[in-house]
Amino acid sequence: MAMAAPLMAQGTPTFRQLTKELQTDEDWTMLLAVGKTEYQEGLQKKLACAYVAVAYAGREEWQKSVEWLQKVREEGGDPDVEIFNIGIPLEEVLATVRMHSKRKNDPAYDRACWEPYLTAFPESPQTPWIASNLLSAAHCAAPNRKTQPVTRHIS
Repeated sequence: MAMAAPLMAQGTPTFRQLTKELQTDEDWTMLLAVGKTEYQEGLQKKLACAYVAVAYAGREEWQKSVEWLQKVREEGGDPDVEIFNIGIPLEEVLATVRMHSKRKNDPAYDRACWEPYLTAFPESPQTPWIASNLLSAAHCAAPNRKTQPVTRHIS
């Protein structure tokens, strides 16, 4: 966190530029530090909460990610509504979760990473996407799963 404060004090790059760059580079530890520093010292509380939530998702700390998405609400925002310079916070977090999910390709892991978001945001427009990933994980984990070939009938 010590490195984040001097970067912010210099004014270059801006918080928004730095967070986007860190997110793109998947530097979750630095993104977390910068986001928390902005949350504590800055004026962009909702945006900072959103980036901290993304950083925790990047670090595979799902429950902490959920908690910071809920802080977006506490700061007067909505995880399902666009915030300038990040987009829709929950969407950004779920994109990060999906990235990990695809890399791991493990049904138990998928269940562990998707469930907290379904539990915390059952009324979200993102719920079908979250539920779809959970159903996919359940299907892949089924003990007697048989793969059926896909056939097409052309008439």
